[in-house]
Amino acid sequence: MKFLEKLKQAGNRNKSLLCVGLDPDPKLMPVGMSALEFNREIIEATAPFVCGYKINLAFTKLWAN
Repeated sequence: MKFLEKLKQAGNRNKSLLCVGLDPDPKLMPVGMSALEFNREIIEATAPFVCGYKINLAFTKLWAN
């Protein structure tokens, strides 16, 4: 299945065109929480309400160093 088909299905299923940005800024995250845990909690909390997620590569690069 192609991306646009999956996006349309998700939008129809959740009745939403909302896309959530995943921006794990270490300065704003709870102490001791990894970026993976932080993003996983956001995804679990928002999955019924959105049609997709956008990873912010600028924040991802912070974790690579």
